[in-house]
Amino acid sequence: SQTRQRRARAGKLVVVAGSVGSGCTTLACNLAASLSALHPQSAELLLDFGTPVGTAATYMGIAPRVAFAEAVRNLERCDKTYLDTAIAQNTRGLGVLPLFAAARDLRGLNLSEVFQMLAIILSIYHLVVADIGGAVFSEVGQYLLQTADEIVVVCDQSVAGILEGKKIAANLREKIGTRLQAGVAVNHYEPALGVDAAHVGEALGLPLLGQGIIPERRLPLIQAMNGGALAVDALPKDAYSRAVQQCAGLLAGRIWPDSNPEGTRGAAGWLRRWRTMA
Repeated sequence: SQTRQRRARAGKLVVVAGSVGSGCTTLACNLAASLSALHPQSAELLLDFGTPVGTAATYMGIAPRVAFAEAVRNLERCDKTYLDTAIAQNTRGLGVLPLFAAARDLRGLNLSEVFQMLAIILSIYHLVVADIGGAVFSEVGQYLLQTADEIVVVCDQSVAGILEGKKIAANLREKIGTRLQAGVAVNHYEPALGVDAAHVGEALGLPLLGQGIIPERRLPLIQAMNGGALAVDALPKDAYSRAVQQCAGLLAGRIWPDSNPEGTRGAAGWLRRWRTMA
């Protein structure tokens, strides 16, 4: 049924998955903003389902008006008008929907209604980016992974990070099989550690997403966040932003191959557009 939903819906789903501490949420926020910049006329939503919940909204300087759990309880009211009104957006028009306002809000939720809500969201929004960092093996995380058009597996260069990445990759191969469309992004990348991105991708048994390198840029990221902005918006020429923009261009070429701004299929036109925008 998940495969049928994936083929039938109009919206595209990109899932950003990784372990706690891998930088999943920061990457998901900046990736969603970058994709939104490439497709400004589209209705786009970031599902803030990572651990801890609510971090994405904070990074984007947004105060959520409604959470996913509340929307599920109001399932009969959830149409485009309700979601457009209830979901807070940033200045770019990118909506952010956290999983819950308080953990107790999840109690008593019907799982089938949770999946119905996700299906409604995917029927309304042209693009949904889901951050499930730290929640990969939850039922909702598994559902999103199995319905995704593209999956970004976020991993760092640590032994623990690579081991966790291998577990995630093995789960993807088991559950998705030949339909799997996934790429590895090695986050917090430091050349001095001596573990190159190719080694990490090989360990996980998955291809890299482009060069697969998201450099360690803690200071500018914090500076941008403290100013209530994302790095790709506040510091578009920073190495971190450039790396995320490249990933966004590659993903855009895959999920929107027929609407390439340069009139060619694939990622090349999207990447050229980023260069003119930055």
